[in-house]
Amino acid sequence: RYLPDGSTERALAVMQLLLAYGGEGTAPAEAYDAVFEHLGGRPEAMLALEVFRLHDRIAGDPGGFSAEDAEAGLALASDLGHDGVRAYFTLMLAQLSYRDGDLPEAARLALSTLPLLDDLATADPAYLERARDAAQNAASFAAMSGDMAGARRAAAMLDRLGAADRLGELLADAPAE
Repeated sequence: RYLPDGSTERALAVMQLLLAYGGEGTAPAEAYDAVFEHLGGRPEAMLALEVFRLHDRIAGDPGGFSAEDAEAGLALASDLGHDGVRAYFTLMLAQLSYRDGDLPEAARLALSTLPLLDDLATADPAYLERARDAAQNAASFAAMSGDMAGARRAAAMLDRLGAADRLGELLADAPAE
C-alpha cells in the first residue's frame, strides 16, 4: 500500500513466483503470468522473466532438460546482451555434451565461457563461485578429452580465483606442452 503505480501487486506477484520456484519441479504458469501482467510491455523485463522460466525448467529437472532449452536461453542472452546468462546456458550445453559422451565438445563449450566468467567475477564477486565451478569443469572436461593446453588454461584461472586446490592431482602427471 506504500508503493505507487501497482508496485505492491507487482511485488506480491514476484514474491509468489519466487515462493513457487523453490523445491522440486517448476513454478506454475499462473505465477509467471501474474508477474508478466506487471511488466508493462518492457522488453528487457519480459526477456528476463523468460530467462528465469528456462532456468526454472532446467533447475527443476537437471537431468532431463534439453538442448532446446539451453539454446533458447542462449538466444535470450543474446537479445539481453547479458554475458552471465550467455555463460550459464553455454555451460548447460557443455553439461549436455558431457552427459552424451562428447568430451571434446563439453570441453570446448566450457572453456569458451571462461573469459566471460573471469571478467564477470572480477567486476562482481557474485560470479566468483560460478567462475570457479566453470573453470573446474572445463579443466576436467579438457583433460578427459586430451586437451591438456585447455586444461592448463582452466587450471590457471582456478589459481587466479583462489581455488587451485579443486583440481587435486588432475594435472600433476600431465606432460608439459
